[in-house]
Amino acid sequence: RELTALPQWICWRLEPDPKGGKPRKVPYDPKTGRKGSSTNPQTWGTLAQAEAARAKYLFTGVGFVFTREAGLVGVDIDHCRAPATGEMNDTARAVLEKYPTYTEISPSGEGLHLFYRGAMPGKGNRNSRTEVEMYEAGRYFTMTGNRLDGTPDAIADGAQALAWIHETYVARKRREKAAG
Repeated sequence: RELTALPQWICWRLEPDPKGGKPRKVPYDPKTGRKGSSTNPQTWGTLAQAEAARAKYLFTGVGFVFTREAGLVGVDIDHCRAPATGEMNDTARAVLEKYPTYTEISPSGEGLHLFYRGAMPGKGNRNSRTEVEMYEAGRYFTMTGNRLDGTPDAIADGAQALAWIHETYVARKRREKAAG
């Protein structure tokens, strides 16, 4: 409910990468159907506008844009879930057991999007080794509305959670820097 009340919604379409990489999730303005931006609030709308535009313009899906003003941080854990069985890897299991919060299954079915109230606790927002990313502004999550069974339907306070997740799974340790 907390997310649906905010006018921070966009649409997105899976499009080929011009450089030949994996397809990209390109944002679109739900009010106009034209390309949007995760940093330009003029290209965002309400959830109702995004859902209507998805149907009208045949977009792949809708997304939620993070802003510092909203006081929400998104934690993205990639490739952490087996779609067929729902089995989660150690990272996802540890985070959700220690700090449960509203969590959606990503469009691929293999990832999770967790939402916490709070602010980014430190520098750096992604770690490719752990496949954990954190965002509080300038990015968006693709949304499915498919809440992970057993997780709360409300967004938890992330004061302790975000610091622990960042330190454990995102911050680059000295030994990682030396090895890299």
